[in-house]
Amino acid sequence: MSKGKKIGGIILIILGTIALVIGIAVGALFGVMNSATDELNAQVDELRENTVSTEGEIVGIDEEGMATIAFYSEEDGGQYYAYCMVLSDDYQVGDIVEVCYDPYDPNNAPIAPELLLAGMGTIGGVGTGVGVVIGVIGLIMIVIGIVLLVSNKKDKKWTDEINARNASMGAGGAPYSGYQQSGGYNPNQQNNNQNM
Repeated sequence: MSKGKKIGGIILIILGTIALVIGIAVGALFGVMNSATDELNAQVDELRENTVSTEGEIVGIDEEGMATIAFYSEEDGGQYYAYCMVLSDDYQVGDIVEVCYDPYDPNNAPIAPELLLAGMGTIGGVGTGVGVVIGVIGLIMIVIGIVLLVSNKKDKKWTDEINARNASMGAGGAPYSGYQQSGGYNPNQQNNNQNM
């Protein structure tokens, strides 16, 4: 049983360390993504300065979460469409959102900044949470593995003490004083041959 505890403890420590490292990496990656949201906000502000901003209506969201947003160009009065992933339940068909587009070519990659920023926040928050959960699971596995190894060491020490005590005792619990073979010389026994 002590061998099983030792092997189990080692396996848990190894797997826990791997999970902890993965959790830290995932958390850090999405943490960086969250900090990149500040850069994205700056780019959206720049986009608003260099394009025309108008309101558009979400006219459809497919099963993958891709929203179709209808908007009208103020320059030519034509209706155009923007496409953006919706990663939040806050947006439904019929909602009005901001759309930024190129006034010279409204079909040239119009963007819904609000949906874009909401998606980045959702991905970053969920990813960081997943990283934390994986890291905590790894940490718990490491602790359990260490407990198994320590308890295995205590079990081994206890078993060694019992084995040493048993080795120092003779049959029936009598102290060991050397083994006697039958017919061998025993100085405590009187020689019956002398009295004959």
